[in-house]
Amino acid sequence: KAGGDAQKSGASSSHSGRFLVRMPSTLHEQLARAAEREHVSLNRFVTDVLAASVSSAPPTDSATESSPVEPVPDRPRHSPRALRVALATNLVVVLLAGVLAVALLVLALQRGI
Repeated sequence: KAGGDAQKSGASSSHSGRFLVRMPSTLHEQLARAAEREHVSLNRFVTDVLAASVSSAPPTDSATESSPVEPVPDRPRHSPRALRVALATNLVVVLLAGVLAVALLVLALQRGI
């Protein structure tokens, strides 16, 4: 009965702007970190992402005219494999630099420099 009442009242009234979403805690954590990186609230970040996903232009209804929502620009996505390759390459370069530094130190000590 409660569900039917909610449907009837929802159909006859305008949207309140409130929206409750249940999500895995890991997703919540990822969204919170992303919002922090963007220096915006979690609510603002999620609103921006949702607005960008349904339209290429900001919503124009009266509820959002006072605070326009701009779409979030697309960011290049890097694959986990590319990240692993970059980290491995970086590690090899650092190790080679370390070996070279030790070799030069040994040579300098042997020659009394």
